[in-house]
Amino acid sequence: MEDYRNIKMRTFSKEWWENAWYHYKFYFIGGIIAFVAIAFGISQCAFQVAPDAVFTYIGSHSHFNMTSGYVVEDILKAGVADVSGDGVKTVQSTTVFLDASSSKEMYELASIELSGGKAVVFFMDREYLMSSMHNEYVDMSDWASEYGIDESLCIKDETGAIVGIDMVENPLFAEVDELNPKELYLVVRPIRPDTDKTDRDMQWYNNGLELAQYIISGGEYVSPGI
Repeated sequence: MEDYRNIKMRTFSKEWWENAWYHYKFYFIGGIIAFVAIAFGISQCAFQVAPDAVFTYIGSHSHFNMTSGYVVEDILKAGVADVSGDGVKTVQSTTVFLDASSSKEMYELASIELSGGKAVVFFMDREYLMSSMHNEYVDMSDWASEYGIDESLCIKDETGAIVGIDMVENPLFAEVDELNPKELYLVVRPIRPDTDKTDRDMQWYNNGLELAQYIISGGEYVSPGI
């Protein structure tokens, strides 16, 4: 290509653009990439939706699969209040799959979710729940009594408190192909001693409790904040 650098040419003419592209194309390409990256970052920040509640599944693949979380999120969003204040009610999920071949690190991850994760509501398979009974869980006896949950569907701790409720008869999950509700237990963690008792933190925790009650009621309970 002819070198136009020492030839006077009309600005923005075809020849001017050819010359600019020939000598500075890498700068153009770099600028375009930077612009796209910045625009993408701005759009992510502008349109990111903060969750109003989080639940975690811990257990084998026999109850949850890779798409179960998304389906259950959609079901449960009706049971939360918009505590984030963004005008959209959303529930997010995390999953920790455990089976006989799971590494020690996966079990540690499950413990971390219980002790330090954002979730208030948990779903667990029977095996993991029974192995984690040394943890403190919320007593759901009053809710179970209020909504007529049969004791055969409940797991109690050594004090007689109901700490797990089987979802097998729960109408919210009766026709969900993506999960197996039999011996899939709802569990609720207590508020942590080190939790900052600010309005925001308490709203978050209480929204989790409201979600648990919504689940136990089979979708009948409506939180006052909704």
